[in-house]
Amino acid sequence: MSNYNQNSEVEARRKILMLLQDNIRNVISVASLLPAIVESIDDTDELEILHTKFEGLTKESHALSKAFTTEIINIGPLLTGREELLRLLTSINGFISNLEDICDIVANSKDIKKIKPNYTDELLVISNKLVLSITKIREVVFLLSSNPGDIFNLTHEILENTTETEKILR
Repeated sequence: MSNYNQNSEVEARRKILMLLQDNIRNVISVASLLPAIVESIDDTDELEILHTKFEGLTKESHALSKAFTTEIINIGPLLTGREELLRLLTSINGFISNLEDICDIVANSKDIKKIKPNYTDELLVISNKLVLSITKIREVVFLLSSNPGDIFNLTHEILENTTETEKILR
């Protein structure tokens, strides 16, 4: 449990941003495995190895999210903008959940190419778009600590990418 005095909002914000950056780095690692998982749909051994690594990384991400939430609770009202940070964490956790869903679909659908030949191509496009969105969110997280003014432009790019991904999903 962290003890912060009234003069240490800067210290508290720095600690929170470091935890958030650790979490988003982990999410990038998780997301970068997804295209490889989709591409290895025909190779059961490779798929199993990647799926096991994927599960380990998602567990680590959940632990980092829990540490982030605990730290925000410990800091209490000292930190301004806590609600926005928690919303950002919720969005990041949503990405992890989506990645887990796609990974489970691929890992448990060995005959998927027989049913719909271009299905894996669509999953690969979606996977790559998710990686791009998560990478942009990572840039936003890093800008929070260095140059918050540039966040608007990146947010616009994320929304455009999300719209394209949703079109593919439909």
